[in-house]
Amino acid sequence: MLEAMATGCLLIGSDTAPVREVVVHEANGRLSSLFDRKALNAHAVEDLSP
Repeated sequence: MLEAMATGCLLIGSDTAPVREVVVHEANGRLSSLFDRKALNAHAVEDLSP
């Protein structure tokens, strides 16, 4: 995960304690519930334009 972040990749991960230690929602990645497939899909196709 850290290597992907170092290259500027957007991370989509589960909103769990170990992931929240590294990923800040809407700052350097997207977090969604581990079991919410719809939210995961929505984050994957969101418009990422500034």
